[in-house]
Amino acid sequence: MVSDDCVHVTLDKFMLPLLSIGFLLVLFSLGVLQHMYPAAGLSSPSSYGYPLWLEIAVAAVLTTVLHESIHILFMKKLGSGKTSIRPFMFKRYIPLGVSVGFTNYLSVKRWSIVAIAPLIILSPVSLVASGLETPVTNILKFVFVFNTSGSAGDLILLAITLSAGLDANVKDEGEALAICNGRPRLAAILFLEYAATTILSFLALGFLAITMASLLGKNIYVGPLELARFEASQNQVSASTGPGVIVVAIILSLLYIVISGTRRARKTLESMQK
Repeated sequence: MVSDDCVHVTLDKFMLPLLSIGFLLVLFSLGVLQHMYPAAGLSSPSSYGYPLWLEIAVAAVLTTVLHESIHILFMKKLGSGKTSIRPFMFKRYIPLGVSVGFTNYLSVKRWSIVAIAPLIILSPVSLVASGLETPVTNILKFVFVFNTSGSAGDLILLAITLSAGLDANVKDEGEALAICNGRPRLAAILFLEYAATTILSFLALGFLAITMASLLGKNIYVGPLELARFEASQNQVSASTGPGVIVVAIILSLLYIVISGTRRARKTLESMQK
């Protein structure tokens, strides 16, 4: 039996984790493509003469349709009831995609399958298919990047839902995720805050350290920690991040959690219960 005492989770309360984790997944997916298909990057012109902007637009629409179709397919198979599809709006006026809702409650185990299905199905399929020389090779590469990074929202909701316990029931209402018979844990929200601040700190520190190394023409250190490495030869100069960047990013993120992150996480948790 489903309790009336439910919490409602919306992604607009997690925009910082959503953007930072999404950006990290973009970098990850681009790295995977570069590793598997080093001779043909996304910026390479199509051998079939398609303009890059058209390939991006087609891939964006195709990814949205396929991603949500996989969600719907698994919802139906697992007993979700009637399905509704609405635009996913940020601040009521900015469309970010579409949201899918259903009428029946699912167990956490079943909803977890629904949540991760597009990531574990569409991303591997599009990655493998993009290695074939076809008229849509570049489009498939963009589908891989868009679907992988676009799964950030699903992963965030999955982390929050799992923290409520396997006895909880879940109903995706489209604009919000209703979690009943269980409450999300503060630790899950703190983890998302910590992950987001670590990613952002790493990116900001890395950019700053590389810029300073390039301008000064030398390695950059904070105490014994190497933040950036500068290398020069007769033909070129280059700067790259050092291992100290991630160490400093982790320390700064921990300080943030101690100083204000816990308070923000408590407010987020309280807002779900209203």
